[in-house]
Amino acid sequence: MVRVLEYFLIILLIINLLCFTIFLSIVKDALVIRTYTAPNFTISTAGVEFRIPTTYMESHVISVDASKGIIYLSCGNSYIQMVVDISQAISISNILHNLTSARPSTHDLFFKVLSSFGKVEAVTIDRIMNNTYYSTLYVKVGNDVREFDSRPSDAIALALKAGAKIYINSELCPPSITPF
Repeated sequence: MVRVLEYFLIILLIINLLCFTIFLSIVKDALVIRTYTAPNFTISTAGVEFRIPTTYMESHVISVDASKGIIYLSCGNSYIQMVVDISQAISISNILHNLTSARPSTHDLFFKVLSSFGKVEAVTIDRIMNNTYYSTLYVKVGNDVREFDSRPSDAIALALKAGAKIYINSELCPPSITPF
């Protein structure tokens, strides 16, 4: 009986190691760090320059419907609606209204950790694919600006906390419409 238990534990350990290896192979692609070198317009902060493509325009959060999980972002003379998780919408709404809770939110925690080694410089909303928006978080670390693939809701929350600018690819903007 003891021998069977030992074999079971060894098999369980091997399965856990395989699962962890698969997890790391998936996560490593999500954590790719690249220094941005596109030859478009330049933003300079504290002597560090990074480039945002010229097809991008400055954007800001117009409104958040936390009950439905919708963020409204300006987009030229129009706006886009971005559906996010309700908890993300609540977090962004709280940041916009300077509301705090007794305990730090995930965005609060990550912002504090990130601020200990870098500074959020900008966010870009880059594309939409299969009804999912993709964004990039730009973080100044030393003399480099690094890019991180990010969910737009997380990137927007961190940009708002840092006072960083949000840029949106103008190709995502619908034709001019009357704002709500």
